[in-house]
Amino acid sequence: AEFTPEDLYSRKRSIGTK
Repeated sequence: AEFTPEDLYSRKRSIGTK
């Protein structure tokens, strides 16, 4: 499993957090 900052950013935007 690779960790990508982009994925995390997308997830953060999903919940509504900057």
